[in-house]
Formats: sequence, C-alpha cells, structure tokens
Amino acid sequence: MSRALRWLAPLLLAAAGIAGCVKLDGFLFAGEDASLDDYDFTAEDLDGIDPSRITSELIPSANPDTAIHVIYVERDEAELDPRLADAGPITVVFSHGNRGNMLLYWYRAGYFEDMGFNVLMYDYRGYGASEGETTERHVYEDARTAYEYALARDPGARIISVGYSMGGAPAIWLCSSETAPAPFACFTESAFSSVESIVQEASAYDLPGQWVADVAFDNLARIATVKIPCLLMHGTQDLRVTFENGEDLWSAVEGNNPANRFYPVKGAGHRNVPVPSYPGVTEPREYSHPDELPAYLEGEFQLYKGRIVDHVAAALGR
Repeated sequence: MSRALRWLAPLLLAAAGIAGCVKLDGFLFAGEDASLDDYDFTAEDLDGIDPSRITSELIPSANPDTAIHVIYVERDEAELDPRLADAGPITVVFSHGNRGNMLLYWYRAGYFEDMGFNVLMYDYRGYGASEGETTERHVYEDARTAYEYALARDPGARIISVGYSMGGAPAIWLCSSETAPAPFACFTESAFSSVESIVQEASAYDLPGQWVADVAFDNLARIATVKIPCLLMHGTQDLRVTFENGEDLWSAVEGNNPANRFYPVKGAGHRNVPVPSYPGVTEPREYSHPDELPAYLEGEFQLYKGRIVDHVAAALGR
C-alpha cells in the first residue's frame, strides 16, 4: 500500500464493507465557513498587497439563488517580466485545494501578484462565504463562473487557469474540450489523476471508486483533451497525492502542445512545491507575499516563479 493515503484505507474498507452506503465525499470537501468580515486585507496576517488593489465580493453562481465569493487582485505592472511587457494583461484564475477556504491560500495571491499578474481567487459553494452545497458539478460550475468574471473584468486578458491539489480538477476542466472558449494556458500543482486513482492507492484492493465516493474528478481523461500550453509541477515526496499522479497526468498531455512542461520538484511534499525547504508540511500562511519570505527561501521561490513566467513566455512563442 502506498504511504500517501494509508490513513484512508480503514475508511475505504469500511465503506466497501457496507456496500458503498458510506461515502467519502465529506472528507474530500473539507471546506470551512467564513464571513465576508473575515477577509480583512488590512489585517497583519493578510498584508503584503495594497488593499486599494483588492476587490472582494459575492457574485451569482450558476444557481441564481446562491452566490460565490470572489477576490480580485489588480496587477502591479512594474513586477511583470520584460518578455511579457507587451502581451497585455495576464490574469490567473486560481482554484484552491479541498481544505479550508481562500484564507488558507491567500499567500498564493501574493505569489502571482509578484509575477505581475492579475489574480482571481474564488471559493467553491459550501466554502468560506460562498453559499450552497459542494458537489463535483458545482465545483466545475463555480470555476466557470469565476472564469467568466475574470473575462468580464479584464476584457482581452490572457487567462491562465491554475489549480492546486483538488483545484487541479476545475482548472483542467476549464481547459478541456468541454469548455469554450479555452483559457490561454493551464498550470497544475500537486494534482491527482482521478478519485479512482486515490481509492486504488489507498486501499490496496481493486475497489471501484464509485463505491466510496460520488465524485470522479477524472483529471486524467480530461487533460488528454487539453490542447493549450500546460505546466505541471509535483513534489517527489508528496505523501498525500503521490508523485505518480503527476507522472500519469504528464503522460496524458505531454504531446498535445510543444510548450508543455513537467517539473518534478525534488524534496517537495504536497504543500511546499513553491518553497521545498519550508519546514514541516503546513501551509506557509504567515508569508502573505514573497517579499516577506525568509532569505533562505527566496532562491526557491524565484525558481518557482521563473518556471511559471518561462511557461507563459513559451506559450507566447518567446
């Protein structure tokens, strides 16, 4: 059995033992509620970006009776790489992982803002201040809603669909043949190939994934249809979503575009791909902006940043 999800095996076996009556979706969708007041961008733990460049609002979801929370960060053009200076605005639509809400991933807004990109983050229904229930379909719909918001906010902008961990699923979905128009580029980090693969890794038995989860998140099948430039990064020591997931996704998309790239990040786990030397496995939440990283992590972040900026430049043919 893989070490990655050994903790999940008893749950899988218990679920299988009662013929699938127990589902693991609640473990996958581990969102935390928050109010709009919790997103105080003048607070010490959320600083690093001028609050005048931040917009936080509720917008209608695909269901007109519910709304999702989006946060938009206007770019600092002075941070943009010279190779991208005449490319027009570039906007990252960031799909976060399965835990918490946007507050847990806010430091990522600082990372992309430091690259000179606009950033659009959002919470899935059932996460943070977003209303409604979390389901696989709703996750995709909410990604589409956020994407359309970004298109309307930045007419003519090049949109990069970025997904971390579970967020790789909506990020890839936005870029697949199921969505038009497609974003300009795709970037996934620590993404899994499918829920089926997670079930197989965790159980050491040939259990059908639908026995223990209603969600499928078949990223492997969808990424094979993605024709826009794709960048994949995965930690070689990821104990939650094994490195093999990244390799499988890469095998499915490698030949689809000459600008595609895969970077195994040596020594990185599930959460610290941008800065592999960050101690422990918790999110570096205290570092809300790259300017606040300790000196010993600056070089690692610059390498991470360089890979992403190089990817965008390659996608532009530069």
